[in-house]
Amino acid sequence: MLYCCTLNGNSGRQRANVTETTSSLCCQSGEDTASLKHVANIVADTDMSPFEIIHSGLVTALLTYLTSSDMTQRDSRLRKFLRIFLSLHVS
Repeated sequence: MLYCCTLNGNSGRQRANVTETTSSLCCQSGEDTASLKHVANIVADTDMSPFEIIHSGLVTALLTYLTSSDMTQRDSRLRKFLRIFLSLHVS
């Protein structure tokens, strides 16, 4: 289960949320839409520094999620990413 991202400056809780989100993306447990929304919120709305985001494993997990070798699901994952991060509806 994903935790809601709280934006109260509690960096310990934010790091825990990032770790949970990273795990959800890596295992592709069917929660990928919720995980991508959470990643978008982390990037847009938290006070985590780029250093913290990079070293949390989030960037690596997102890259792995987007470039995994299963081409049929990869297309679906890329579309979800574009829809959530860029508000594009790719057909």
